[in-house]
Amino acid sequence: MRIFLVRHGTPYTADEDPERKLNNEGLEQCRNVGIVLESFGFSFDLIISSPKPRAVQTAKIIGGLTGYPEDKLKITPALEPNAPPDEVVDFLKNQTGVNSVLIAGHFPSLPNIAATLLDRNEKVSISFDTASICRIDVQNFGMYNADLRWLLKAEHTTLMAKSRLA
Repeated sequence: MRIFLVRHGTPYTADEDPERKLNNEGLEQCRNVGIVLESFGFSFDLIISSPKPRAVQTAKIIGGLTGYPEDKLKITPALEPNAPPDEVVDFLKNQTGVNSVLIAGHFPSLPNIAATLLDRNEKVSISFDTASICRIDVQNFGMYNADLRWLLKAEHTTLMAKSRLA
């Protein structure tokens, strides 16, 4: 299974917007991630998101650019910022016919999910700035047989998207 973990784009501050939706920079960051994924031919069998508006917006923007139907988006509290990673990993283990999944969430849950996928002892640390995305390929969930294929930060996807649109 190809698992793409993406942290939401930059949100408004709580003073600017109590729901902390994506600001203009965050919207652009998410569009850039979507453009890059689409340009490399990535599509998703499943997209899941935290219920927080900024994560849902991130999932919808990327899903729209990669051809994922918005009405199929799965929203789960298992992706709340401080949720334990085991619930998401167990959910992924039980998916049949799913080869590629995008998970839109937050810090610190995304680094914890990545660590759990890569090393059951969670000794791995991955930096997830806003609008960062990584790909982890899992061959066998029971054996913790997974590889970190790549990690892109917002500045990378911005440059890649601009070169794609030029």
